[in-house]
Amino acid sequence: MECALLLYGLIKIDLFEIYIFKELKNNIKMEDYLLSIDAGTTSSRAIVFNRKGKSIGMSQHEFTQFFPNEGWVEHDPIEIWETQLKAIREVFETASIGANQIHAMGITNQRETTVIWNRKTGIPVYPVIIWQDRRTSELCNSLRQDNTIFFMKKQGWF
Repeated sequence: MECALLLYGLIKIDLFEIYIFKELKNNIKMEDYLLSIDAGTTSSRAIVFNRKGKSIGMSQHEFTQFFPNEGWVEHDPIEIWETQLKAIREVFETASIGANQIHAMGITNQRETTVIWNRKTGIPVYPVIIWQDRRTSELCNSLRQDNTIFFMKKQGWF
């Protein structure tokens, strides 16, 4: 979270998602739906909304958190992928709709969380390092002290 304080993107994305939802709901045919995917800190969730913005189905599955060292917090990226796919498939079944009826999709995630994939194989090369992890706290603190004005300018704060 320390590094995230330097980034303005968090606010911009949330406002953008709200704007897009308002714009889309007026352009959706009655039979089309919106899919919301939430890749959260402890679970994967999928929700389907109808044209009026009413939730017509939701599915959620928790995944494991790992604490390999003091201050470290990791996830298994394959487990996240599998629980997210399971949630999406289940919400389609619950809502009695098919993927071809999804007009638009929104994704919210942990943002500051990091995973590296092998470009050729698609296999993750290391567990997910999540936003709660503190292994880079000292580096983030030094960046904040030395570069706060630089980052604020880059993010358009002034």
